Amino acid sequence: MNSYIIEKQIPSNSIESTKLLHICSQCTRTFKDINNFREHLFQEHGELGVNVRQCHLCSYATLLKSKYDCHIRCHLNNRVIRCQKCNYSTINIRFVK
Repeated sequence: MNSYIIEKQIPSNSIESTKLLHICSQCTRTFKDINNFREHLFQEHGELGVNVRQCHLCSYATLLKSKYDCHIRCHLNNRVIRCQKCNYSTINIRFVK
């Protein structure tokens, strides 16, 4: 992962006195959240992550489970998913095993 991590001083009235920033070494964009930073490296610069979630219906891929779940709902168009082994049903792919 190509990045720089720096500490940024935040005003003293803040709850946290320092905050880590992740800076992309390829385009100098900054991120407060490491997961968003990793997703940026994957989507913008093609750096593969450990947990790539690949859609089985199209070529979409992401590192973030929340984005993957949202994408799958687009395919499902809020259809009900029913278990073939029991009476369970849901519209959220996250709850299907």
